Amino acid sequence: MKEMIKGILDTWILFWGSGYYQYLILLAVLLLLLFFRKRKEARLLIAYSGILLVLFFFPLSAGIIQKCIGSDVYWRVLWLLPVTVLLAYTGTALAEQAGLKARKGGHKLQGLVLILLIGVIGISGKSVWSEDNYVQVHNYQKVPDEVTQVCNLISDQQEEEEEVCVAADDYLAAYIRVYQPSFYMPYSRAGKGSKHYSSMRLYQELSSPDPDLKRVVKAVRKLGCNYLVFALPPQEKQEYLEGKGYRLIGTVNQYGVFKQEHL
Repeated sequence: MKEMIKGILDTWILFWGSGYYQYLILLAVLLLLLFFRKRKEARLLIAYSGILLVLFFFPLSAGIIQKCIGSDVYWRVLWLLPVTVLLAYTGTALAEQAGLKARKGGHKLQGLVLILLIGVIGISGKSVWSEDNYVQVHNYQKVPDEVTQVCNLISDQQEEEEEVCVAADDYLAAYIRVYQPSFYMPYSRAGKGSKHYSSMRLYQELSSPDPDLKRVVKAVRKLGCNYLVFALPPQEKQEYLEGKGYRLIGTVNQYGVFKQEHL
């Protein structure tokens, strides 16, 4: 139980990083409770935010959610928290109330309150939507460009009526079937979907910095994978793969793409 609670708190802290939005959220809820709880919109925001936070922090509900989506992505629950709406509504309500309370210059006071609130939000941290968190890609599926290059390279080498079964590291495995759903894979992101020991062992080897090629070849043969994609190995190991029937057909950035030849 202690580990569960610690994990929940760590997730909360890591999600917000070094910013102060978590404090603004709690302050907004408190202000709505104290001054605007008679408003229908305020009650809805308070109720929704409160229920979500209880579900997030309560160990029993947290455990159930983590079983469903995985503990490593539990932070995604906080995406459901209406941060933008909550802060915008609270700020607008405060500015409106300030203007109503002022005997003179109500509009000017409202403007000053809004400027102050915008300033507070501005120094509270960077948004996740900032430019340095994203890169431009050039495909409709919105997957990394090197994934499209790998898939296109395999498609170019694909023989008529050949079924493609490709094994790749964790990074590529998360996207390959998004871009090319006709390809088969022995596992998906984080090794999920593995049906037996060989596929999990293959995932672990290809995702390691120095895979054991003997184990890799044994696994891909057992699983029927005719394409193999992982960090391009040294020449000596490439020759080993060629000796086992896997020929290098191209490279994409740091990746080598190997195809099984008919021996």
